[in-house]
Amino acid sequence: MLKVLDSPVVPTKVISDSGLASPFPGVVPPPGPIWFPSVMGTGILSNLLGLHAERIPLGAYFSLFFLAVSWTLLVFLTSSFVVRCLRSATVFREALVNPAQIPFWGTVSMGFLSAGAASTVALPLFWPDLADFAWQVDTVTWIIGASIGVVSAVYFAARAFGSSLGKPNFVWGLAVVGPMVAATVGANLSPHVGPAYGPLVLILSFCCFMITLSLGTTIFIQGYAEIWGRSPLPLPASASSWIPLGLVGQSAAAVQAISFNLENFASGSVIPTAHFLANVYDWTLLVIGTPLTMWASFVTIRGVLNRMPFSPGWWATTFPIGTLSLGATLMAKGTGIEGFMWLGAVGTLALVGTVLFSGLGSLRAVFVKLT
Repeated sequence: MLKVLDSPVVPTKVISDSGLASPFPGVVPPPGPIWFPSVMGTGILSNLLGLHAERIPLGAYFSLFFLAVSWTLLVFLTSSFVVRCLRSATVFREALVNPAQIPFWGTVSMGFLSAGAASTVALPLFWPDLADFAWQVDTVTWIIGASIGVVSAVYFAARAFGSSLGKPNFVWGLAVVGPMVAATVGANLSPHVGPAYGPLVLILSFCCFMITLSLGTTIFIQGYAEIWGRSPLPLPASASSWIPLGLVGQSAAAVQAISFNLENFASGSVIPTAHFLANVYDWTLLVIGTPLTMWASFVTIRGVLNRMPFSPGWWATTFPIGTLSLGATLMAKGTGIEGFMWLGAVGTLALVGTVLFSGLGSLRAVFVKLT
């Protein structure tokens, strides 16, 4: 039987033993970083539903709904975690040093970033006068999210090289993907912060892109080598098979966002060159990502059929599916191929199902398993 854990004392097992299995075995984890994948999953769903409002019936209304859900989760999880930390310093210390919890700081970054970015899409659909306010909110969440993301990535890299965190696995990638989300959000934000700061934001976004590309590629290559060559993915960690695809989809979106918004600050041959390189990069990712998506789908379906136990790691399936959909949507703009836009819309519908699946699993774990 699962139970909610209120004690600050948590186990210190390394995350490689069970991937995205809960670091609080046998319990529903208390509010904290481990739950932030729910924020980023609902946030990117709101964003995509707004972008595809013309293609998905009632998309605009559901975009606003999931925006409210995302912000509710963000405020609740943040405030609850702060309260827990104030009650016991052990809670915050464990979140910083426990190998099972460290990677989830990357999801905190992505939660802030996705909620802020979704605000710029969903709110203007109903209240155009709130567009400027939405971009101001996005600016604040970008500063918070990007800062947490960069610190999380650098800190995890230092821990990975400086001490043993166990065998390489996909969950490590959660710690370093945040800057890639910051790259996409920052690139789209750059035209809205004024000519004095726009170029700086775009440059910082590109730097964030490079941080995640270098660290994430290294981690995921090691992860695939470990899982395919030596240690098969355990059943509780089935959902973690999607994590590398978060890098694929988000980086595909990031290069397009950077190349689009470069037009606001540069001119001449650099613009078509940037678009060309972005398209080449995305086509390469399409070739790499397609078989990896098929494998992740197989592993996850197999896990569901074999009754994989619940953990907040179920939410790991949401953001990668969302980033793949976002990448396809922006690739449609970059290549001019309308089929990618519809691929993004279909991916958005798949994300609706995934979010509902993860949400119902969470509610069942919290409420049903308490009895």
